[in-house]
Amino acid sequence: MLGRAVLGIGDIYFNLGGGQVQLIKAKGCGKDWMPFWMAQMPGVTSLKLAETSERGEMIGSVFINGIELRALFDTGATHSTLTMAAAAKLGFHPGDPGVVSGGEAHGIGDRKIHSWIAKVDSFKIGDEEIRHTRMRFGEIDSLGTDMIVGADFFRSHQIYAALGSHRLIFAYRSGPVFDLTPLTALPEPKGN
Repeated sequence: MLGRAVLGIGDIYFNLGGGQVQLIKAKGCGKDWMPFWMAQMPGVTSLKLAETSERGEMIGSVFINGIELRALFDTGATHSTLTMAAAAKLGFHPGDPGVVSGGEAHGIGDRKIHSWIAKVDSFKIGDEEIRHTRMRFGEIDSLGTDMIVGADFFRSHQIYAALGSHRLIFAYRSGPVFDLTPLTALPEPKGN
């Protein structure tokens, strides 16, 4: 596991679907600079990131059903997930019609995280919009944001994190944007 202490030393190119993560030290680039290989891709868009925090998180705005939410971009999270509070703000609650169980997962440690999946009319990030999709929500801690955009999103996109200019530059690559496969709890370890 590589943390922010390593990933925060420069810009980062994520091509998880292609099995690549590259650390790049950009020098002499203007604020609107973009890597030449991404400038030639169709559907490239960018997202303004919040000023880098002391912990180095990548935080930006996304819109779900037209409501602006703060998102933490984190490849250490396998699934993109809304917090329970953000889901309630959007009108999603466990047990509502159309809301189904997303199963349980384990993060780091022993805590089980319950999740549910709800239909959304639109998920918008930068100029990219996904219509009539579904989103996972659950009992997560997202460091003061409304959701975590996880590795599932990163696998379906090529993403350049221009941390010096506080931007994410990205383009859809292929595959599902959100992994909505139901999760299952890991079996409890058996004692001797």
